[in-house]
Amino acid sequence: MKAHRTRIAGNVPAPQATKADATTDAAREIIETETRARSERTAKLREQRLARLNAGMADPKGT
Repeated sequence: MKAHRTRIAGNVPAPQATKADATTDAAREIIETETRARSERTAKLREQRLARLNAGMADPKGT
């Protein structure tokens, strides 16, 4: 069984960013932006739906 080496942050210089790291960072940024936009859109639609429901309950005819 091989022993795993443990890196100690103070003794090992930070590795240079690779193309894969840059791609990963770009993908994460895109995903976070899309997730944020989807959450905002969902919140807006929820508010509109609740407003319609409340307006429908206030209207005795239900139209």
